[in-house]
Amino acid sequence: MSNTSSFIPEIHLEPLVDDPGFILLSDLGFEPTAYSPIAASKPFPLFTPEAVRRIRAEIVDHETLANHMFSDDNNPCVVRGHCPDKARFTYDAWTHESVKERVDQMAGIPITIVYDYEIGHTNIQLGPRGWAGLKAEPDMPSAEGNLAVDAEIEPTVYKVPNWHKDSYPFVCILMLSETSTFKGGNTFIRKADGTNLVCPLPPIGHAMILQGGLLDHAVSPTSASQERLSMVTSYRPSDPLQTDSCRLNTVRTVSEVPVLHKQWLDYRLKLLAERATKFAQTSDSQHLVEEMDRFIREQSNFLQESMKQMTDPVERVSTDTRGHFKNWLDAQAPTVVA
Repeated sequence: MSNTSSFIPEIHLEPLVDDPGFILLSDLGFEPTAYSPIAASKPFPLFTPEAVRRIRAEIVDHETLANHMFSDDNNPCVVRGHCPDKARFTYDAWTHESVKERVDQMAGIPITIVYDYEIGHTNIQLGPRGWAGLKAEPDMPSAEGNLAVDAEIEPTVYKVPNWHKDSYPFVCILMLSETSTFKGGNTFIRKADGTNLVCPLPPIGHAMILQGGLLDHAVSPTSASQERLSMVTSYRPSDPLQTDSCRLNTVRTVSEVPVLHKQWLDYRLKLLAERATKFAQTSDSQHLVEEMDRFIREQSNFLQESMKQMTDPVERVSTDTRGHFKNWLDAQAPTVVA
């Protein structure tokens, strides 16, 4: 695959004409956090059909699927860690200043992508044509073509709502499938009283922001005859002095762990350096000893937590959807007759 890009806002960024509205934490019965009073945005336009086609083309590339597909008992089929090497356009899109401005607006505060590994995490549920239906153009239930057997589709389907909190404070969820015929597939958010808020399904090319590290949420089961591709990019507050609540418990079983750990450590040390610079710039000479003592203790805890996230056991168990894909891919190869 060619990694030539470029993301051009005039072509690839869908205009934002109307304010999409927001769901506030207070609407869910929660107190506002230090991050933002916004629990979630309502769906807003983000990428044009041409941008969606190019993003999908990078995801469904067979080499990308064979090397960057992961699964566990909570994530039936995800593609991640492919940006920027295998998905230059996707990377350029999410990191473009115009997209950052749109995301910041919807989050209510400036937020920053955590690191490259969390750009373009894509959840895949196969449609009626199975792996063969994964193309740049969305696979529709009514489309013509050979239908896949249930055994091919089932490993990619959410069987029950997968309630969880994300590893990162904010996520931007982009819909890459046509949702007009969806049955299920909505995001649910658990409210303070234990009831659930059902979020509207974003149309294709639309996105929503969620404080996913704070709020229990899930994706409702969908019909096994529907393709559903949704892309998630994860964020933290841009302000280095904000409490950092990032963790790794939901992503280690669906990652190349050495690559994830290296990017995790780089980001944590960069954040520590930014905090040290801020401290040097703002510390009070009259109370320097007390302030330095507090700073050392806080950052020591931060570094210890950084290590724990890389070493503590996780409850999730890896599965082998990638193996199902590779078996299907091998079966597509033409038979060579001796």
